[in-house]
Amino acid sequence: MKKLLSIVSVLLLVGAGCGAQTGTSVDVGADANVQTPPSAPPSAPPSGGAGAGAGAGVNVGGGNVDVGASLKADVSITAGGTFSPATITVKKGTTVTWTNTDGAKVWIASDPHPVHTDYPGLDSHTDIGAGESFSFTFDKVGSWTYHNHLNPTVKGTVVVTE
Repeated sequence: MKKLLSIVSVLLLVGAGCGAQTGTSVDVGADANVQTPPSAPPSAPPSGGAGAGAGAGVNVGGGNVDVGASLKADVSITAGGTFSPATITVKKGTTVTWTNTDGAKVWIASDPHPVHTDYPGLDSHTDIGAGESFSFTFDKVGSWTYHNHLNPTVKGTVVVTE
């Protein structure tokens, strides 16, 4: 989060030096935007920052940076190794975490079984036991099916949008 904020801060400072207009917005990703409030003087003290809580703003060069929540989604592995929800829609760059809430071991892998080639890298490469998790970040837009390698008839889908 600090790294993202640092990058956004540098970009804002560079943009401010290039004649950024008051009241402009810059999209820096899902749930985050940059806005310069018309009434904020350039000498206004910083607000928000580390430890300021969710949705905190940080004043950078007279502009307010609202950093949204990280792109995260969760899938539970329930009774018999099934996925809940079976289909999930996320934005590009979202990290999906599968958590085994049941006792049956699972092995998350991209379709098709057994070669796992539809989305290279989407493969836990091992069993996920009770209480364990596996996370994967989706950086390609599309509809991606996956399965439990230990029981390939159990399937799920991650739909990734821009």
